[in-house]
Formats: sequence, structure tokens, C-alpha cells
Amino acid sequence: MQRFNNLQTYVLLAVVLGYLGGAHPFDGQHEVAHAFITMYLGALKLTSLPIVFLALCTTIGGMRSLQEFAAIGRHVVRYTLSTTVIAASTGLALYLWVDPVRGHIEAPHGPQTASAGYLDHLVKLVPTHVFAPFIDGN
Repeated sequence: MQRFNNLQTYVLLAVVLGYLGGAHPFDGQHEVAHAFITMYLGALKLTSLPIVFLALCTTIGGMRSLQEFAAIGRHVVRYTLSTTVIAASTGLALYLWVDPVRGHIEAPHGPQTASAGYLDHLVKLVPTHVFAPFIDGN
């Protein structure tokens, strides 16, 4: 029960911080949020791909016959196609409902410079996959 209470506390804290961040914006807020999002997604990519790969290897390795493999393969394909159709339909319905083209705002013209700061360096410290440190030389 204690773990559930901690989850409620964290969710409440996240809601309060989200509200305060939206109600009282500060300079550099978007850069900080982008850095956290990029690091979180990088860590998610780093852990999710090996977990899925090892789960597939374990499942395939535990099968006794080719018929069992084919049956599970059919279920996987059916599930993947059905969830893809549901997701695409939901996305299309939301796009038609929100109609983002109507509120189009012109971007300011002029040169935009990108400077690498401390947040960019911190973001690059979180690899996106297991081999990224070896490929990037980090």
C-alpha cells in the first residue's frame, strides 16, 4: 500500500509542477523541457529495444514446434495490424477535429542560430541504444 501512496504523491507533484510551469513560465523553460524529454526518450530507447529483443528470443526459444511459432506469428500480425488501424483512425479523427491548419501562424523570418549549451551536453550523455557510446565515441 505504501508504494501506491508514493505513486499518488509523485503524480500529484507532477501535476502541480506542470501547472506552475504553465502558469509561471520562465526564460529557457522550453530548452529545459526539451532536454528532459530528449534524455527520457533516449533512456527509454536504450532499455526498451534490448528488453523486446530478449523477450522475443526467449519466446521463440521456448517453442516446441513450427506450428506453435506460426500460430503465435498470426496472432502478432493480427494484433499489430489492428492496433495500427485503431491508432491511425484515432489520429485522423483528432486531426479532423482539431483542424490545425486553420490556426496557422507564420514563422518569423531571419537567421536563427543554434548554440550548444550545458543542456545539450547533458542530453548527449544519455545514449539511445547500447552501441551508441561506441559509435559516437562517447
